[in-house]
Amino acid sequence: MSWILNNVRRLHQVLRRRGWKRHDAEDVIQDAFLRMQTYCNEGGEVRNSEAFLVRTALNLSFNARSRKPDEVMLAPSDSDEPLQLHFEPAPDEVLEAEQSLDQVIALIDAMTPRTREIFLLHYVEGFTYPQIARQLSISVSAVEKHMARAMLALTQELPV
Repeated sequence: MSWILNNVRRLHQVLRRRGWKRHDAEDVIQDAFLRMQTYCNEGGEVRNSEAFLVRTALNLSFNARSRKPDEVMLAPSDSDEPLQLHFEPAPDEVLEAEQSLDQVIALIDAMTPRTREIFLLHYVEGFTYPQIARQLSISVSAVEKHMARAMLALTQELPV
């Protein structure tokens, strides 16, 4: 029984550090224990039960929060309805973001064609340096130098 209590305490600590209220955390903890029991009943072997429970609880808590990413749930006051806050950026924040994006696009457009191509292959297409080198028939060192130029151009011109 102390094994269960120790794990429940540990899971409460983990979830509380991530902003979960006690009563909400209890539902996640119960689900984590049920998942472990189901896993074991289906023939799975749990070598480290604490790690299994923590990982399961974190996954369940993430899934619960990701279902409503634009809402913040606060503890209910007198009613059973939770208070929901919806966050949207202010118009001036939207304008500032658009201006920053325009500035980044202008800086990318100002790069040499080869540097721009390498930069976009890496950051937009997700290619690694060796993949870019193979595709463009250049050395990895040349890719690194172009990327350094691109990063220098962006960091020198963009406000912090």
